[in-house]
Amino acid sequence: MQAFRASGRRMRRLYRSGSTVLLLLAAVLLAVVPSVASGASPNDSATGSGRVADLSGASSDFSFAAHSGATGEDAKGNLNFRNTQDYTENNGTAKVTCLLVSGNDAIMIGTWKGDDPDAWPFGPTFPNAVLFVEDNGEPSGDTPDRGIAFGATSGTCADWLAFANGVALPLEQGNVVVRDAT
Repeated sequence: MQAFRASGRRMRRLYRSGSTVLLLLAAVLLAVVPSVASGASPNDSATGSGRVADLSGASSDFSFAAHSGATGEDAKGNLNFRNTQDYTENNGTAKVTCLLVSGNDAIMIGTWKGDDPDAWPFGPTFPNAVLFVEDNGEPSGDTPDRGIAFGATSGTCADWLAFANGVALPLEQGNVVVRDAT
């Protein structure tokens, strides 16, 4: 009978120890899972594609995928352009060197890939591509996403943000997604 009682005490101790471990595991999971489930990322990002047309009838089709740290550090990605003007078409791809995300706005700057400046969509005098986008939700919403693409000789994302936001046009087609880590 005494062996049975000792065995019962060991079982209760094991049960309490196991319960404590389970409670600690549950507390850790509750602390970790909400941040994972929320989809919060420590990085800024902007992805999508679209088409804008200016008053002259020229259109710019673009697609892009860019990401950086929460403060814009270590920006990476690609910007792809198809610019039509005067019935000619120029295509180009730029390597992202700068990404600045502020709320639902993102501005990216990239340097053209390739050795032929005459093939750059915005002409040989513009070694940098600038793309600004504004994410206004799903394309079926009341307010369309906006964007603008242009060439630049120099400047940083912060330099171009206010200007680009002021001249951006509604997208005729496409959807952009901007994620701000802050």
